Parts: sequence; structure tokens; C-alpha cells
Amino acid sequence: MEGWQPILRSFGRKGGWGTALAAGLLVLGGCGDENSTGSSSDTSYLVGTSVPVNYNDSANVSQPTGVHPYGTSASKIPDEDLAAKSSGATEQTPAQIATGDSNDTYSDNTSGLITAGTLDGWMNDWANNKPSGISGDLVILEVMDGASYASDGSYSSGGIYFQKDTGNGAGNNVRTYVVSPSEVSETRNNGVVDTVSMVLSEPSMNDFMAKYNIDPANDMVVVAMGNGGGFANMVMGRIWYALRYWGAPAGHLGILNGGATYHNNVGDFSAANIQTNTNPGSVVTGHYNPSIADGSVSSAPTAAGDLPEANMQLMISYGELLKMVAKGVGVPTGGMFIWDVRRAEEFYGLEDQGRGYAFEGHIKGAHWLPYSDLLVPDQGWRYLDKSHLKSKIDGLGYSSGETVITHCVTTYRAMVSGIASSVVLGYPTRLYDGAWIQWGTMAYHMNKQGTYNLPKDSPWRADIAEASRWINYDPNATDSTSSSSSSSNDSVSVPAQGCGG
Repeated sequence: MEGWQPILRSFGRKGGWGTALAAGLLVLGGCGDENSTGSSSDTSYLVGTSVPVNYNDSANVSQPTGVHPYGTSASKIPDEDLAAKSSGATEQTPAQIATGDSNDTYSDNTSGLITAGTLDGWMNDWANNKPSGISGDLVILEVMDGASYASDGSYSSGGIYFQKDTGNGAGNNVRTYVVSPSEVSETRNNGVVDTVSMVLSEPSMNDFMAKYNIDPANDMVVVAMGNGGGFANMVMGRIWYALRYWGAPAGHLGILNGGATYHNNVGDFSAANIQTNTNPGSVVTGHYNPSIADGSVSSAPTAAGDLPEANMQLMISYGELLKMVAKGVGVPTGGMFIWDVRRAEEFYGLEDQGRGYAFEGHIKGAHWLPYSDLLVPDQGWRYLDKSHLKSKIDGLGYSSGETVITHCVTTYRAMVSGIASSVVLGYPTRLYDGAWIQWGTMAYHMNKQGTYNLPKDSPWRADIAEASRWINYDPNATDSTSSSSSSSNDSVSVPAQGCGG
């Protein structure tokens, strides 16, 4: 059992004793046997000996439209992405993708997690201060600038912006843009179901790089927050993830540690490099760069498929993870360390999240630590110092050589844990990009449309004791093709199948 301390601590927050007692979720048992042997076949290995109770069961209903319950693979992503890479790209392992760990002092880094002082120095004189191996521009992609935008892209108030320093010879070699969160993920099919918020496909990645005229093979790309925050860190991570996944060298990617608003307030930036309370249209290289927005740049200098590395193992697919967890097939030589960064109420299935998936709970063997424990809110939402991040993760029971596999509901929160483990600590790391919104959908459960997400004998079910713990079905589940909602209804009494451990 993963321990009672996290769940006890959770009762002091949202949900509390009332939610837990109302849902009746502290009942153990009824999980069945746990097979340790079986075929590694994609279509036969997963039907286990435990058959969870379906509390909304009824006779013979159809499958949701668009689901392929007997698909021969649930790893369409990233397999198709790997196939799209050029023959000259080097396929990297998770350990190689991590490329060693950060300096103990982040100010000594010239890639990965960098400080405001480092970025400020680059902006002041990029020609003479650029890191070794960089021949192109400094491109700053800013998220969460603090301005208020309407749906048509117009603004009603200003934010905080980076700008190139034209006074110190930077010229056109420093370019800054404000990036929308919607630009860095898309809905994709994994071979069985559609999943929201997945890594960009090759065409979408090419469009993204063309829009901002990014050549990751030559440019230095720094992702930064205007207004710092937890979500802003997540979006920075999604940009880093997309670029790294498609092959941008680690030395060509930087992540500003902490928001620009905080750093500007404490004097970390030169006055010429930051504009505050400014309308986006008046920023020198601000919200839109005309040469990109008007379509005059039609493609990135280096396409995603031609970037030098093939880093698709940064993602772990549903099919691959399911085999590892349920049957021990394909577990890395050094072992795996599954890290769930959702709230305790989510981890232990104590709330109906109202997100449309079939059941609440967590992946068998997962360790729990919320992403928010890795950040310092009152200092621009920066990451903890390296030694403190190491103590947090190692304190969960991480052993040297294990591959970290991290996720949340949509792998936004897990971008923070992924950056901490891969970029800062250098641990082999894979992101389960399908996340719980996918895992919790893969179930034999009648949804409110009157259909089953998967049939009882589907090889892709996650709602078995071999694969999941604290399996609690959601009576408000939607089918896998319906739009998910962010609303929550804590008063719903979710039937309990208490699978502790």
C-alpha cells in the first residue's frame, strides 16, 4: 500500500472527510488475483483475472462512435511520429534525452533551467554572449503575459513583455513572441481512442515553428513567463516538450526560472529589455511579428522531421505503459518510477472530477507528490533549488537508474515534474502524455450516453486490479468522443471498489 499519510493530509483540503464518507471510498478488497505472467501479444495479454464491479451495468449496448476496442496497437503515438523522422535522425533513449543534470547553481546554466541574469545578458549583447554551438538567433517565447485578450485576439489591458534591445547591437538577432497555450497541444488518436492535449503532430509542429520562424537546429529558444504561475510553468513545459520531442538539441533550449514580473520587480532585468503595462501592439517585437503573422514565412528553416534527434521516447504510450504495469512487459532495466502529480483527492479517487472519464483512482504502483510542491509561489513561481528538488523526489523512494514516468490528468501539471526530473536532475524521464484522461477512459463501464467505453473482453482495459488502484467508477462518465468538462460535482456518490495498494 502506498501509505495513509498522503490521504490523511488530503482531508484538510477540498473534499475533506465529508466527501470521503459520502462516497464510501475507504472499503478495501474485491480486487481479485494479480497475474504476473501472460502473453505479450498486443491483443491478448491484458484481460486479467479480476473483473471489477460495474455499478451501472445493463444488457448489450453499443460502443461509442470512434472507439476501436480491439485495435492491434495503443501506441499509434509516438510510433507514427518516429516513422516521420528522417533516416539521419539519432534515436535517443530517455537517459540520453535527459542529457545530464543541471548545475547546482542555476545561474551557471546556459541551457535547461536558466536565470533572469543569464537571459538579460544574452539580450544585451547576443552576438558576443551566445552559448557555444549556437549560430542562430535568440528566440524568446513568452507565455501568460498578463494582458487581457478577447476571443478575436484584441486586448483590453496591457501586460509585461520582453523586447529586443536595439540600443546594444542585438538587432534582429533577438526576437520575442507571446505564445498562446492552445498552440502547443492537440487532440490525437492513440490507436484506440482520441485524447486531448497531446504533443503536436509533425504538421502542427512545423506550423508552430514557421509561425515564429524558429530553427531549433541553430537558434537558442527560451521559454519564459510574463506573469509567473503554476499554469504558466505548465505551458512553458509543453513548449519545451514539443521542441525536445521533435528533436531540438537540449543545448538549444532554455526555460526561464520564475516569472518576468517578479524578476523585473526585484531588478533582475535591464530596463531596455522589459516593457510593462503596455498594449501588445506597441511592443517592439511583441504579440505579433508581421513577417510571421502575414504568412511571408511559410515554413521553418528546419522541419520537425529533419531535426537531428528522434526523441519520441520522451513520451510513453498507453499501450507501452499498460504492458509494463499489468504484465511487467518492457520494464526498463533500471526499473520504473511512476509519479502522479495530481491532488491527493484525485490520486485516491475521492472525488468525481466531472472530466468525462470512466473511473477515478491511480495507476498501480504510482507514487504521489503534487506538482505544486516543486515551486516557490512568492518568488515568481520558480523551481525549488536543485538540492531541494532532489530531496523531494528521492524522498518518494526513487532509486538511481529508474526511469521516471510522470503524469497528471492531461500532462500539464506533469510538465513541472518532468522538467524537475529530466532537465534539472538528469533522471531518465518519460511523460505519459495520454495521462489520466486517457487511462481512466479505457474501461468497461456504461457512460451516461448508454454505451460502454470498452467491452468486457477488450485487451486495453485499465479498470482491472493488474493495472489500477482505488478503482471507483464515475456515474457521470461521458463516452470517449464527447467533450470533457472542467466542472466538478463533489456531491456525487461514486460507488466504491476499494482497491488499496
